[in-house]
Parts: sequence; structure tokens; C-alpha cells
Amino acid sequence: MTEIYWITRLGLIFDIALACVILSGIATFAYNLWFFLDCDERPKKSGKVTRCLWITFITSLVLVIFIPNKKDLLLMYTVGNTIDFVEKNPTAQKIPDKIVDCLDKYLEEKNENDD
Repeated sequence: MTEIYWITRLGLIFDIALACVILSGIATFAYNLWFFLDCDERPKKSGKVTRCLWITFITSLVLVIFIPNKKDLLLMYTVGNTIDFVEKNPTAQKIPDKIVDCLDKYLEEKNENDD
């Protein structure tokens, strides 16, 4: 049961990182646009602000790239448990291939509809 808890926490971290990517990307773009178009003199703290925005953007982007979202995490968890169950259960190994193909087709259609 703790696996599902950690899956939801990782999914939440993904969501927060995605929000940070979007917000820091917009803030970085807006700040740089304002700085280059409107400022004649360079403010003293502009380098620190720009550096902070870029660090936030890049760190959040790395998290978004390497942490899967909640849907993908749950899919990996359930498929792994299903494979373990089928390998250990002798009655589940007798399922005909046509049923597996039908199930595969159904899941592909559901996945296409969800996207």
C-alpha cells in the first residue's frame, strides 16, 4: 500500500514541477523582454534575478523530464503486478492468446481515447 502513496506523491511532484516550468518560463521571458526593450541602464540585481529564474526553470524542467506523471506511474505499477501474478498463477497462464490480443486492442483504444 505504501507504493501507491509514493506514486501519488511523485505524481504531485511532477505537477508542481510542471507548474514551475510554466511559471518560471513565462517570468523569464517577460523579465528579459522588459529588460531588453525598456531599460536603458542595467539594474544591479538584474543578473541575480535572471540567474534565479533560469535556475528555477532548468531544475523544474529536469524534474518534469525524469519524473513520470501519475497516470504513467500507476500504469507501470499495475502492469508490473499483473505480470508477476500471471507468472506465478498456473490458471492465469492458461488464458488463450486471443483473449490477450483482444485485451491489448481494447487497452490501446482506451489509451488513444484518453490522449
